[in-house]
Parts: sequence; C-alpha cells; structure tokens
Amino acid sequence: MSNDAQTNPAEAPLTFDNERARARFLDDLRAVVGDEHLLVSSDLRASYETDWTRRWTGSSIAVARPANTQEVSAVLATCQRHHIACVAQGGRTGLVGGSVPSGNQLVLTVERLNDIGAVDFDSGELTVGAGTTLGALQRALSQHGWEFGVDLASRDSATIGGMIATNAGGAHVVQHGQMREQVVALEVVLADGTVMGGASDVAKDNAGYDLSALMVGSEGTLGVITSARLRLVPHYRHRVLSLVGVDTLTTGLELLGHVRRSTHAVAAAEFFDHAAMQLVEQYLAMTRPVRPSPWYVLIECASDTDPTEAMAAGLTGTPGVDDDAVAVALDSPGRQILWSFRESITEAIAQIGVAHKLDVGVAPRLLDQFAHEVRTAVHSSFAHSSVLLFGHLAEGNVHVNVINVPPTDATVDDLVLRLVGSMGGTIAAEHGVGRAKRDWLHLARSPAELHVMRALKSALDPENLLNPDVLFA
Repeated sequence: MSNDAQTNPAEAPLTFDNERARARFLDDLRAVVGDEHLLVSSDLRASYETDWTRRWTGSSIAVARPANTQEVSAVLATCQRHHIACVAQGGRTGLVGGSVPSGNQLVLTVERLNDIGAVDFDSGELTVGAGTTLGALQRALSQHGWEFGVDLASRDSATIGGMIATNAGGAHVVQHGQMREQVVALEVVLADGTVMGGASDVAKDNAGYDLSALMVGSEGTLGVITSARLRLVPHYRHRVLSLVGVDTLTTGLELLGHVRRSTHAVAAAEFFDHAAMQLVEQYLAMTRPVRPSPWYVLIECASDTDPTEAMAAGLTGTPGVDDDAVAVALDSPGRQILWSFRESITEAIAQIGVAHKLDVGVAPRLLDQFAHEVRTAVHSSFAHSSVLLFGHLAEGNVHVNVINVPPTDATVDDLVLRLVGSMGGTIAAEHGVGRAKRDWLHLARSPAELHVMRALKSALDPENLLNPDVLFA
C-alpha cells in the first residue's frame, strides 16, 4: 500500500495549464476574501499543509480564509468555475490526513467562522460557527450553567465543524454519544456554492431526508459545514474520577459494569496500557498514584447528586482490584492530575517520533484478544517497533499507535486494519477514514453500502471537487 494520493473514481479535477490561468484563479479568490486572507506564499501555507501527526503533508495552490457563509459560497463557486479541487479545514487535529491537500488544490479554512450565538435556555441549544474551537465553546457555556456533550484532549484546537465532519467521539460517548447526537441542524455550502440548511426554531421536523445527518461524518466530501445548531447538556455539580490498575481489559470491563450497576452517572470510561503510562510519566515528570499494572482504567461519574459512594461500591465489588491499584479524585485539581495521564498520551508519543495512528473498534469483549494479536502481528513484522494502546473502554474503541516504523510504510496499517476486519470490527471508530485508511474502507462497508456512498458523492459533487483524495480509493 502507498500513502501517495490516488484519484477518485469520479472525474479528476484539472490542473492549470499555464500561469495565466493560475493568476486568474487567484485574482478571483482575492476579490472574494481579500488579499490579506488569501495565503499564497509557501511560508504562509506551510502550517495548513501538514496535519498534527506530521505523517501527512502535501501542497496547495493557496489557502483561503473566508469570513462568513457568503464568502465560503463564493470561494466554492470560484473553484467550480475554474475546475479546481478544494480541501476544507478546521483545526488540523485530525489523524488520518483528511484535511491535508495532496497537490494542485485550494485549502479553505473555516477558522474565521467562529461566532458563538446566545444559549436558548428554553431548548438547551445554541448556534456556533464551524471554526469555533471546542475549548472556546466550553468556556462560553461555563458562564451559563451548560456543557457540551463531547470533549477531546485537543479541545483548544479542534473545531466544531471538523468534529462534525469526522463524527468525533471523545471521552463522554458513554454518557452523551458522538457528535451526531449533538447536532440539531447544520448550514452547509455545497460544491457549486449553493447554501443549504441553517438553524431553525422548529422542534420537530420530519419533512423528508435529514440532510444535516448526512453531512455528519462525511469528511468534507459532500459539502463545507459553515455553522451548526447544537444540543447542550446540563452542568453537573458533582464529579468523581478513579484511576484503577488492572491485569486485563476484561477485568476493566467487569469493573465498569459494577460501577454502572451502582450508578447511572458514568460519564467516561478510558483505558491505556503500561507502555503509555511509562511514557506519560516521563513526559510529565510525574509518578503514577497506583501500583504498576498491565492496564489502567479511568472511570468518571458526573451527577447532580454526589456519586462518590456509588462509585466506591462499584470499585470494591470487582474481584482482583486491590486498594493499592485504586486512586480516587473528588476535587477539580485532583481530577485534572488523573486525567493528565490519559490526555497527555498523544503529546507524549509525538515527542518520540511520527506514529502510525490507527483508530479502530472491536466488540468490547474482544479487547484483550485484539491487544494480544495486534502486538504479536506488529512485532513479528517490525521487530524494533513499539506499540502503545489506549482508548475508550465502553465502546471497544482502540487507538493503536506504532512507533519506529517509517511513516510512508503502510504495511503496518495493513496488518492492523486487516486484523480488525477479521474480528468484525471497524477501521474507523471516531477519527474518520481520510487518506490514511481509504484503501481499507471495504473492510468496514459492504459493496452495497459503498455503491450508495459513491452515488451520494456523485450526486452532490459531480465534478469531484470537494476533498477528492479522501474516503474513496
């Protein structure tokens, strides 16, 4: 397999045949966004042409920074008129190369579409621009007694538009679901510049297809999300967090089951292996508060009533969980310390090399089997590699990180993803397919599903101008 960009089955966008055509295209874009917000020089484009992992990089014609929906519409209409492909970008925190240009393409960043509307206290909703970061939204909501149902470690960079486009999950899926469950309505600009949808005051509307839902997880291949009407969740007054060392993930699942039976307030259930813990200890210059274990599980409960006693009952009811394997934090500083062991893993990995990052999912009961088999498969082919595993326990969502394998060698990707497919899992649990996993999409989708997906792409983007190198091989 190769990381080189491949052409979509649809008609490929043309390239410029001369500098005069290129200049006309750029002049038309300047007329839309202004010279200041059209980045043409290589030094200004550079940060938009590489993703967070550093594994995926490319080149672009320019970077357009529209200020509103009307400018996004005009930019896309300009791309269609010149038959130039466009790659939409949010916070560039993706892990599968889904927003990285692969050649003679325009990058359209929504970073300036960052308005945050007023909270509708009657409905528990608000409307935000697609370029709003998750962190900015969280800070705005904290003043009004509301929270957003999805949380990510990359909260200060990840944008709402990008999170919707990839159907991001994060730590609180067990309580609130993924981004799909948070979206009430979307405003989207289609490939030809047509503006579709927007916020509505209507609480129930079943008039035909749910076109907003179609855009969730579409990775910028069907349209550019410009704003979103979001569903909010109440702010819980009480939170308690436990870090527990366990010998197997099966024990971790039993522990989670005991806690869930003790309280319905489980807000997060995370896991990571000992190799990840050791790396984070070194990176943070901190020492874990529990004895060394093959695995570590984080369980958080959140409620309007204090869930501490209920969590304690669940913790003590699990065989094999000893007192020296458990740390509990009741106050905010203590919880931040325990969360840092999980949330710093990605940053710690980035300090030691460029990792192959494979976000996959298996049935939770198969987690121990998968962990054993994936380590065996990778080490048998790459003897000097390091495999670090972490993820979301309740959903069986594993983030496989492989270090000391060349970033351009997709053999390890093939090993991991085929193993997942053989176990009836998914190759993309929450980060999308992007460019990184498009060659393996058939492992997670049937021929009939792939046919419908291609038909939708052709119907909404017949000239294949939106993110043409993503999703389909």
